[in-house]
Amino acid sequence: MTQPSQVTGSGARRRAGFGPAQVLPAARWLGRALRLRIERIGGLAAERVSGRARLAQYPLGARIATAGPRSAAVFAASGRVTSASRSGHADIVLADEPRAGTGDRADAAVVRLSDVPAHASIPAFDPLEWNPIGWRLEDASAVRSSDVSDHADPATRAGKLAACAATGRVVCVPGNDPELRNLLGTELHALMADEDRINGADDQERETISIDMRRHALRDHSLRARAQQVIDAAGLRAPRRRVSVLLATNRPEQLDHAVAAVAAQTYPEMELVLALHGDGFTDDTVQRALAPLDHPVRITRVAAQQSLGAVLNAAVEASTGLLLAKFDDDDYYSPDHLWDLVLAQEFSQAELVAKGAEYVYLAAHDRTLRMFGRRGERYLGYPGVSGGAMLITRHHLDAAGGWQRIPRHVDTALARDVVRMGGRIYRTHGRGYLRVRHGQDHTWDMGDSHFLGRAREARNGLDLDFAGVT
Repeated sequence: MTQPSQVTGSGARRRAGFGPAQVLPAARWLGRALRLRIERIGGLAAERVSGRARLAQYPLGARIATAGPRSAAVFAASGRVTSASRSGHADIVLADEPRAGTGDRADAAVVRLSDVPAHASIPAFDPLEWNPIGWRLEDASAVRSSDVSDHADPATRAGKLAACAATGRVVCVPGNDPELRNLLGTELHALMADEDRINGADDQERETISIDMRRHALRDHSLRARAQQVIDAAGLRAPRRRVSVLLATNRPEQLDHAVAAVAAQTYPEMELVLALHGDGFTDDTVQRALAPLDHPVRITRVAAQQSLGAVLNAAVEASTGLLLAKFDDDDYYSPDHLWDLVLAQEFSQAELVAKGAEYVYLAAHDRTLRMFGRRGERYLGYPGVSGGAMLITRHHLDAAGGWQRIPRHVDTALARDVVRMGGRIYRTHGRGYLRVRHGQDHTWDMGDSHFLGRAREARNGLDLDFAGVT
C-alpha cells in the first residue's frame, strides 16, 4: 500500500503552527506597530515645529536632566537634555538650587550649578554648528564683545562670546570685568582681554590668536566639554576617548626626542604605543627615554626586515585607544597637538583628520619654512595631509584595510584608501607641528629644492615659535 506523503521542514512547521489561534495576537502586534509608527511621525513633526529637531542629538556620556531656568540654559543646545520634571531615567540632574524641581529623583545624582566651576555654568554650544570649518584670515578680524552679544545676562553673553571664538573670530572684551573672566575661564578671557596684542597684531599674530581662542573655546565650552564637567562634578566616570599615539622608530638616537614630544601633550586620556623597528634598542635605553612619561606605555618589537606598514599595524594591534594618532620620531609637536586633532575630529566628523606639512625645517639649510599659508580648516578630496600628524578612529582604520604593508608612502596610501571607501579627510590648522627634513631615510622622498621653491615665508634657524610649537 502506498503511504501518504508527508511534508517536512520549516514550511510544514509554518503551515502547521499558524492557525486561527494566532490571528488575534498577530493583529494586535500589527496594530501596536502601526500606532507606534504614527506616534513617532507625530513626535518628529512636533519637534520640527518647536525647533527641537534642530538641536544636537548626539549622546553626551550620561543622561542629564536639568531643574531650573539657569541649568536649562546651560544645555539648551542639546536635544538630549530635558527638564527633570519631564524626563524618564537620568544619571544626573543639574539644578539651579539643591532641590529645585528635582523631586525625589533617587535614580540621579544632583549637581548644583554652584558645584561646577563658574565657566561650566554658561550655555554650551554645539561644535557641529559653531566651528572654524572654512576659516579664512578675514574671519580673524577683531570684533568687540558688544558686536557679538548684546545680552544683559552675563552667563548668556559669555556663552555667545565662547561660541563666536570657536568659529575662529578674534573677540576683544573689556579686561576689567571680573565676572566675565570667571565665566569664560582664565585662559580664554586672558586672550580676549589682551587689547594691545589684538590691535597691534599682524596677519601671522592674528592667526595665532584665532587658533588659541578657538582651541580654548572648543575644549572648554562645547556640549561634550560641558557634559564632562558636570559628570566630573557628580563624581561619576565618563572618560574621554583614549588616544593611542603610534610611534614607530628604527633610530635609537631619536628615542629621547620622540618620547619627550609625547610626554609634553596636554590631552589627558592617552597612551604611547612604542613600536621598536629593528635591533639597537636596549632595555636601558628604552626605560631611560620613557622615564618622563606619565601615561600608559605599550611596547612592541618588530623585526628590521618588516615594512613600515607592518610595524604600524603591529602598533595598532598593541593599542587600546578608540582614536589612533601617528607621531614621527624626528618632528616637533606643540603640547596641544593632540587636542587640536581630537577637537577637529569632533566638529568635522571626518574619517581622517590631520595637519598639513605647513611648517618645515630644513636641517641642511638651517631654515624654517612655511610652505602654504592659511589653507587649513577644510575638507580635502585628496591626501594633502602630513603622515606625522594624522588621527583616525580604530573603526575607520579597519574599514580602510589598515596600513598597507609597504616600506614608504604608507600615510599617503592610507589617505587614498579612506577616500576610496567614501570617507572624508579634514585638514585642520597647521600650527603646532613642524616637520623636520634632515636628509636621512625619509619616507617622503622629496628633495630640499621642492620645499625651498614653494615656501611662502622663511626664518633662519630652527624657529619653533614661528611654527607654534612653543
